[in-house]
Amino acid sequence: MAEYGYFLSEKQLIDQHLEEGYDIVDVNDDLNGTTVQFGQHESGERTLIHIGNANSRKYLATMLSVQLANRRKVT
Repeated sequence: MAEYGYFLSEKQLIDQHLEEGYDIVDVNDDLNGTTVQFGQHESGERTLIHIGNANSRKYLATMLSVQLANRRKVT
């Protein structure tokens, strides 16, 4: 059950950044998890978060796919 709690907190962190207008700019995987860089185009502001849960990493990949698909529709 603890793993599910980690997933929910990391998912909420990802969703919060996306809702605040941040885009996923860079993703780096290593043995300790995934470091995600979010950025805002208007302000140029950048922020980093660390994702450790495997299900959160899958969710991040899904959100990145959605972001890229939406970009293709716009251009």
